[in-house]
Amino acid sequence: MLLSTWLPLAQTLAAEASPANSGMPLLIAHGRQDDMVPIAYGQASRDALRLAGYAVEWREYDIAHAVSSDEIDDIGAWLRRIL
Repeated sequence: MLLSTWLPLAQTLAAEASPANSGMPLLIAHGRQDDMVPIAYGQASRDALRLAGYAVEWREYDIAHAVSSDEIDDIGAWLRRIL
């Protein structure tokens, strides 16, 4: 699970990706008004992970660099589904 973050070295991801963890489910959640980590960084990270073969679920919220109740609900649902 990645919350309001990004992959600063995304260009090395393909070289470092391992078949052993390629099936690991990932949830990326990001606020549309995030002024600390622009949403474009999160979107680029999502795209890089998908290109490397990871199954990424992406969620956007109308929040800044914070956590909302909707996000917590989605995290809970995601955890119940994958665990």
